[in-house]
Amino acid sequence: MKKALTLLLCICLLLGTCSMMAGAASEQTTAEQSSAQQSTQETDTSAQAVPTTAPVSASFQFINIAMGYASGTLFFEMPEQSNASSYALYWGDASGALLKDYTPLLQGSITGKANTVYTSEAPTIPGGAACMLLYTYSEQGAACTSPYKIPLEGYTPLKTGKLLGEYVVVADLHIGSGKIAEKNFTAMLRDVKMNAAGAAGIIVVGDAVEAAEEEYYLALKQLYEKEEGVPPLYLGAGDRCYLTKGTYTYDPAKHSDNLQLFLKYAGHPFGTKVDKPYYSYQLGDALMVFIGADSYENGNAVYSAEQLTWLSGVLDSADGFEPVLVFMHEPFPNTVSGTTSTQGYGNVHNHTELKETLKPYKNVVLFTAHTQYALQADRTLAYLSSGAPILNTAGIAHLWNDENGAGYEVAGSQGYYVTVYEDAVLIRGRDFTTGQWISNAVYTFSTKPIVTPSAPQPPKPSTTTKKPSAETETTEEDEEESGIRELIPPLCILAGMSAVVFIFIFRKPKEQE
Repeated sequence: MKKALTLLLCICLLLGTCSMMAGAASEQTTAEQSSAQQSTQETDTSAQAVPTTAPVSASFQFINIAMGYASGTLFFEMPEQSNASSYALYWGDASGALLKDYTPLLQGSITGKANTVYTSEAPTIPGGAACMLLYTYSEQGAACTSPYKIPLEGYTPLKTGKLLGEYVVVADLHIGSGKIAEKNFTAMLRDVKMNAAGAAGIIVVGDAVEAAEEEYYLALKQLYEKEEGVPPLYLGAGDRCYLTKGTYTYDPAKHSDNLQLFLKYAGHPFGTKVDKPYYSYQLGDALMVFIGADSYENGNAVYSAEQLTWLSGVLDSADGFEPVLVFMHEPFPNTVSGTTSTQGYGNVHNHTELKETLKPYKNVVLFTAHTQYALQADRTLAYLSSGAPILNTAGIAHLWNDENGAGYEVAGSQGYYVTVYEDAVLIRGRDFTTGQWISNAVYTFSTKPIVTPSAPQPPKPSTTTKKPSAETETTEEDEEESGIRELIPPLCILAGMSAVVFIFIFRKPKEQE
């Protein structure tokens, strides 16, 4: 009887173990069915909303990444079958996310399977950038779900040294031209309060007002004083300071009176009193030099011999390594955007003499205005023969661009945040209406001699498609092996129990004493 009960107990244990094994197998099958069902649902959803095709490969050949320049050539390849029609190349941070508040460095239409795009100027890789992210877009505007990541290999940020000062440089406020100009001016002041409230000054590179009318200067003063906590405003002279309201024509007979009106507000309440259309300030550890036309001839600015002599003296007095920021409203012909012969904004009459005056000074950074061309336009940056940079300052009231030489207005209100360091000047283009940094208008200029390292060989365009890593890639054989491993523990338990029961039943009975 005892043996029969033991045998019955053994059978129950065997049945329980088998039930456990069957349950485990059932759970595995249910999980597989659920996974397959989910995959089918995802496939159905994908069929309803086809994702935008991503690139199969991409690379960027930098011209000189060791010096921190972002100029170079983008190569990317699309698959044979693709619904992507355009692309945009953004900066990414160390985590692979978009670098906050930066516009695309490059964007345009996809021309086929293989695409090659060149940068036209020499912007700087912005601080915080650790990679490039290439997005593609369908005609409906949908972006690809995962951008192609291009690492920044061999990039070491330029050493800037101690911070010396921060400034904001804008132009062409055109207060008096309407509500848009006033709205954009206010938006700029508020952006400055958020990003550079401690700046040494806001520099206006000419045309603060629409015409030579005191009511316009008073309106400017009222708008400025309404926004508390903004840096001091310094006004440079421009052609609008001498134009008659309504007709917007230049009358030589009124030049002196219009100049005095400008000087009245250029000095007070925005800065220190000045008595000429050219003057200089030492703001922080950088020298600010304002130059302006002494007269106009056929709409072109004329700089007197007296002013050119004064300019040479001011630049001579500056330390050769001290950054000198020079501001002039009308630009030189055939330099920055808007100054070609067909565009017609190169409005300096004696430009040869003025350029010769600036030529000996390599520590000059020259800001010009007047064209109001957007910072995304070609030739935002040009150079003097000395190698000193010239930057177009865009505009606050309006922005322009060109297409095949024909000018057209674009949305936005733009200018620069300028940070002067011990060894370099960092200039970042800003769209004040959208609150974005303009990627192709970020520049870094050294103010001290630099030993240029040997440039590394540019990477060859990759032609391989990204594959899943070994950590995430799984196969059917892996899943089958995993299922077998799950059955090993209950089998071991069953074998052990069977051995115990066998010994218990068939052991030799112990003799009674």
